[in-house]
Amino acid sequence: TEPNAQMIADMFPERFTFQKLDSKDLDYHDIIGYDMVFVDGAHDTSIAALDIQNARYAGVRWILIDDYEYYMHPSLTHLINHY
Repeated sequence: TEPNAQMIADMFPERFTFQKLDSKDLDYHDIIGYDMVFVDGAHDTSIAALDIQNARYAGVRWILIDDYEYYMHPSLTHLINHY
């Protein structure tokens, strides 16, 4: 993720910002103003639910979630489908 983010930041410095944050250390105020968040990390549904809720409360329009594969992470897939 980080090398790709750097490449995009180099291509579009005026419109792209990347910030690596830990779900356990932030609340929705930390991501107000973002138009997209990329959730990539823990596969625990409680942490993923917190990420999704924070993004929704912050008014984030797009939420991209890694590891949406039923056969590997069925509980995560069910959570995402719920939203």
